[in-house]
Amino acid sequence: MESQLALQISFLEGLPPADELLHGGPAPFFLGLVLVALLARRRSWDAPAAALATGVGSLYFHVYLMGWLMPGSVPSFAAIRAEQWLSWLVLAGLGAGAVSGTSGKFLQTAIPVSLGAAVVFLIQHPILKSTDAFGERAQLLGLTFGLWILGFGGFRLAATRATSSRNLLVLLISTGVASAVIGMSGSRKLAQLAGAGVAALAATTLFAHLTERKGTPRPGLLLGALGPAWTWNAALLLAAYHFAYLELDVALLAVAPALLVTPLALLVRGRGFLWDGLAVLLTSAPALVALGLAAARFGDEPDYGDY
Repeated sequence: MESQLALQISFLEGLPPADELLHGGPAPFFLGLVLVALLARRRSWDAPAAALATGVGSLYFHVYLMGWLMPGSVPSFAAIRAEQWLSWLVLAGLGAGAVSGTSGKFLQTAIPVSLGAAVVFLIQHPILKSTDAFGERAQLLGLTFGLWILGFGGFRLAATRATSSRNLLVLLISTGVASAVIGMSGSRKLAQLAGAGVAALAATTLFAHLTERKGTPRPGLLLGALGPAWTWNAALLLAAYHFAYLELDVALLAVAPALLVTPLALLVRGRGFLWDGLAVLLTSAPALVALGLAAARFGDEPDYGDY
């Protein structure tokens, strides 16, 4: 009995304050839902609306933690630590998502490549500075950049092969698992930031589900949300891997659904609740394995640091 009580007390002590729970969950969700519902009244606005809803909703909690919402506060736009690049990177991802439905073929390739290069370099810059061997730097940058391109491209290809609601649900599960395993790996701050992104993406996913029930696909919703969501998710996973205790295999499994989403969209072509559920379950299976692995390895609550 005493051990159970001690465990409950330990769990409650590990929870963030109530104001952070409010600003990191419900606030990004409702902000995102309002934005996408107001802006996506015409299908031609789907991509900008989804990008704004997901990006602004994700950034809201980061801005709140930085204290920029407090009266009299003066925002500091200098990015010194790796996680301070998040706002700039997600703004870039928001822009990439907003123009994804209208840009030409060259920009559709150049923008994700440039965005991916910025994410993998800026988040890993402190690690690169401390690594003398050129081969190790090249290997680190090559691996992370390759995963970025494969994941981003996987969802882009899936946009025309399955409904946005199905693809967004896969992306939502992947980002949700990423938030959970980041928290288990020893960084409550990064996990909270990831959770805010999950809440904002959930708003776009819900809107896509409600509007696609009539049978009209809206691929712009996925394309728009993908820029900020994938940027946010990848940057936080990289930060947790380098600066917390997130293990490589868990991180790779968390993002593996991005590599499976297009093949399974081609294999599972049926429409309706059962077919969509089957496709989402099969595609998200690696992320669920990542969640189980992280839970098994970090059975006890980790020692959360400021990072």
